Amino acid sequence: MARRSRRADGTDDVVKVAFFDVDGTITGTNVVFAYITHRLTEIPGVFKPLWISWFTIRCVFFYIVDSIDRALFNRIFYSIYKGTSVELKSRMAEVVYRDYYRPR
Repeated sequence: MARRSRRADGTDDVVKVAFFDVDGTITGTNVVFAYITHRLTEIPGVFKPLWISWFTIRCVFFYIVDSIDRALFNRIFYSIYKGTSVELKSRMAEVVYRDYYRPR
């Protein structure tokens, strides 16, 4: 998201901002669905049913942890991204925005 503002000298200044709606307040969604959207674009078709089955089991675990301690859930869930490159995270942001958030 970008916003234009006018500097004191009359030139335009672009201010970029970012926000993270991790609890679904704005978009009515959550971080798990956004992650699934991204992962399904990277997994070859023949492996998608296997990954979905495996990740569904993980979601049960995430749900239990989240119902007990939201901070712990955040640490566990976001550890999925540990070690991923900036390029991968940039691609993920583009895919998730294009395929998941923008249509909402």
